[in-house]
Amino acid sequence: MKNLKGLFVFSITNMLERFGFYSMMAILFLSFMDQRGLAPQEAGYYYSIFYIAIYGAMFLMGIVGDFVNRRKVVYSGIIVMAIGYILYHLMSKNNEISLIIPGILVVFGLGAFKTNLQVQVGDLYRNNIKNGAVGYLIFYTLINVGAIFAPFAAVYLRNEYGVNSVFLLSGLVTITAFALYYFVPVSTVTEQNSEDNQKGVGFENNNSTLNTSSVNKRLENTKFGTDKLIGLIFLIIVVPVFWIAFHQNGLVYTFYVRDFIELNGNAPELIQSVNPIAYILLSIIAVPIIFFFVEIKKAQSIFPIIGIGMVIAAIGYFIPAYGLANLTGKLSSNFAIIPMVIITLGELLISPFLILGFYHFSPTQVKGLFMGLFLVITAIGNQLLFTYGIIYDKYGAAHAFMNIVIHILICAAAVFIIWVVVKRLGSIKMNSDVER
Repeated sequence: MKNLKGLFVFSITNMLERFGFYSMMAILFLSFMDQRGLAPQEAGYYYSIFYIAIYGAMFLMGIVGDFVNRRKVVYSGIIVMAIGYILYHLMSKNNEISLIIPGILVVFGLGAFKTNLQVQVGDLYRNNIKNGAVGYLIFYTLINVGAIFAPFAAVYLRNEYGVNSVFLLSGLVTITAFALYYFVPVSTVTEQNSEDNQKGVGFENNNSTLNTSSVNKRLENTKFGTDKLIGLIFLIIVVPVFWIAFHQNGLVYTFYVRDFIELNGNAPELIQSVNPIAYILLSIIAVPIIFFFVEIKKAQSIFPIIGIGMVIAAIGYFIPAYGLANLTGKLSSNFAIIPMVIITLGELLISPFLILGFYHFSPTQVKGLFMGLFLVITAIGNQLLFTYGIIYDKYGAAHAFMNIVIHILICAAAVFIIWVVVKRLGSIKMNSDVER
């Protein structure tokens, strides 16, 4: 696997940024109330506006990255974010200006950074599905490393040195991310382009014989035809619909743990810590699974792997439904931990490939726009999570979980169907190109 230097620079930069961001988010709501004296409802209003603005900025700054040097957009975003965190630390907490100005800087800095860095990861492996899949898996896994430790650091600093110290930590960690990204430059020239520079584009060694198979493969991977258009439209539709069900591992699943699992005095939220830890450990399993599909089975599509991941996730959600259907008392903690691990394994085969899908199917000139769109529609799906909370309260936990299972399986069936459609359209396009 080539371009490991670039992959690890991008992944560790992102991990550091995520650590800084999640550290701040762990205490931001409390900061609004404790430092600024806001009522919970008013603090919730500002918190919601902040989150919505982040996704709007991700979309906007993705477009900016399509027309401006993407690397400059990324490191400018990191600098702006760091300034926002430091201002939160330094500015007086007695007026709205000290709330709004740092918030705007963090929002636009994060938008510039996150969307465009995800595009750059794809740029490392533009013509290589296998390496792109593993690359996004490693990138996504290291996000969870940052997410695991950030809340612990935030709580420790808040208790020992006060809320303000957490903002300073976020700023310093983000500056470290900038230093890594800026001073260890990475070329995002694709693997194929690197080989072309060494051998000559489309030619074998020193003769003038056109390497037809190489050119055809590159055309197949870079042309934006009907197959890619259909694949992209499908992803735009299915992503928010799927997240509504899948991300119940943070909402309905927490209610289920609270109401039906024997916790022995532990908080229901403790089960949620299983997800990022399992994600990191299961990544070791996911890599050979991906290798099996793309190397041994020669899979050249993201859809079968996403579909399998969805089926695995559905199995994870079925276990609570089964336990609730045979309920005689409190369920053991195994009915909380094992399903969460299975759901996490499914996530490993879904999330990185959805990101890769948006990169692979989007037109070359506007990849930032569509990567930003992916983040926006993810947020839309997450905003609709409450629907299953209503089902849980009105019809009961067992009914809610069976609906989640059916919901996910319908999405999986749609994924397998679109796989066949896109594969067929790709074959038609390839045959048409050959005939010309």
